[in-house]
Amino acid sequence: MNRVSLSIFIIVAGVALATVASAETNVVANIRYDFVAGGKTHTGGTYKVYRLSSEALVLQSEKTRTSVFLHPSMHEDLLSGQQLNIKLIRSQGVYYLSEVQTDVSVYTLPEPHILKQSH
Repeated sequence: MNRVSLSIFIIVAGVALATVASAETNVVANIRYDFVAGGKTHTGGTYKVYRLSSEALVLQSEKTRTSVFLHPSMHEDLLSGQQLNIKLIRSQGVYYLSEVQTDVSVYTLPEPHILKQSH
């Protein structure tokens, strides 16, 4: 393979990988409760979560269009076709966003400091 062909192959492979990475489905969920995510309290409503990278997600309110960055403590790839899901945990009457599951990945969010202190 000559240098030009190799360069074209590398560029095409890079574009294909970027396309696959961006193909992850955004999660849209109607959350009935006020909840804490990204260190802020959010009112119940419809939210979209989309991926910036394996280390960063964005949570956006459909109503107010305000956004907050989320930094998962763990990212796990799944088999494709999994159910889209957002999980909340409840402690002392407060709901916390704990996990976001897309069609291909699960993002686990760090446990809030207040929950760590109660252990």
